[in-house]
Amino acid sequence: MAAAGAVLDLSIDGADPTSVVVKDAQHHPVRGETVHIDFLRVRLDIPIQAIVPLELHGAEESPGVKAGGILEQITRELNIEALPTSIPSAITHDVTTLEIGETLLLEAIEAPEGVTLLDDLQETVVATLTPPRLQSEAEPDVETETEIVGEGGAEAGADGAADGSSDDAAGE
Repeated sequence: MAAAGAVLDLSIDGADPTSVVVKDAQHHPVRGETVHIDFLRVRLDIPIQAIVPLELHGAEESPGVKAGGILEQITRELNIEALPTSIPSAITHDVTTLEIGETLLLEAIEAPEGVTLLDDLQETVVATLTPPRLQSEAEPDVETETEIVGEGGAEAGADGAADGSSDDAAGE
């Protein structure tokens, strides 16, 4: 299968090839094999819109992650416009300078030459680097309460069975 945005030359029954891109592909739910493909005929001199993956690199080296922060990538795909031959397989961005509490917006992403980002540059959040979450101290209390309630029920059942007085009284 061709990479997303790849321009293919399609020839049907020996006719002259025409330039196409894969518009949609359907896969068998169990075997994963391709069962249907929709192609879109394109002109190589007219820009088209496409969706490409966004890959963030260098998270492990960023000061925020080293300090225990958690990098969460919010936007994983970008809407772009480009000539069919200029559509990248992915757009990458380096996040090695992110600090805890910073938010990466789409305006910080540099699009390759000939590629226009279509999403709102100032409003689209790409990633956030949040401080580590502290575990609350309430969790051990809940477990302790559960053990006490469970033990209390077991003790009550054991006392009633050990006593035996109610069974003897009922039998007489």
